[in-house]
Amino acid sequence: MPQKLSRSIKRGVVGSAPLPPAFASWAERKMLFRRGAVHLFSGMAGSFKTMVVLNAIVNMGVPTLGFSNDSDDLTVASRLLGIATGRDTDELDAWIAQHPEEAGRAMARYDFVDWFFAPNPTLDDVWLELYAFHEANGCYPELVVIDILSNVGHDAGDEWSTLREVMRQANVIARETSVDGQPGCAVLLVHHCTDGSRNKVPTRSEVLGKISALPVLMVNFGADDEGNLWAAAVKNRFGKSDKDAKCPFRMTVQPSCARVTDYISQPHDYAGNGWSEGGW
Repeated sequence: MPQKLSRSIKRGVVGSAPLPPAFASWAERKMLFRRGAVHLFSGMAGSFKTMVVLNAIVNMGVPTLGFSNDSDDLTVASRLLGIATGRDTDELDAWIAQHPEEAGRAMARYDFVDWFFAPNPTLDDVWLELYAFHEANGCYPELVVIDILSNVGHDAGDEWSTLREVMRQANVIARETSVDGQPGCAVLLVHHCTDGSRNKVPTRSEVLGKISALPVLMVNFGADDEGNLWAAAVKNRFGKSDKDAKCPFRMTVQPSCARVTDYISQPHDYAGNGWSEGGW
């Protein structure tokens, strides 16, 4: 149905506020998630994409529906507890298995996220889980995360046609989950880049499938020979873009506990993390 933009603005549908910042350094660069829009994280294998995603989800802290088809529930649970406690995720794997009730209580802080762990979800699965979320909560999630994009099944012909169709459907999800004057979901997709990039961070053209048209924000990641994490906003509709990743910025990553934070040049003591030394 046609609409008057003046009415949309009055209802707050146009120009809605972005989600809370994923990281302070991203907010400074105007790298923000926006309701009713699609966002894309990409990188080669070993570029800490999933760790960045989990830390971003925790930092934003909004109602989220997460499709994790590249990691199982134990992996995600141990990484989230690692983020919270600073403890080694291998240690947490064993603790979760040995103390499930205590681990469940510790995980309750992340109950703002509903997870779906099927290894090869279809687009129908995504829509059904969205409808189920709305039925249970009376609203759609503010953030929908799909990690990894290429594992979403759809019968659209070849691999690249399928990728483009999933991207189109992600855009439909972002738009059509607008209800009663409220903006739709922010959708975050996680994807791969071509191997062998000569850059510290892959460029926009190295994102597989040539699917850069729809996202309002594309962030690519890379790891250098020392294991340091680097990022670049290769597309940013609301801020400065660095499509050739010529000016990547560094982030701090602690793989043992799955923490990703803004980079600080001085050594940082993580002992004061707000958790008791012996407790959970």
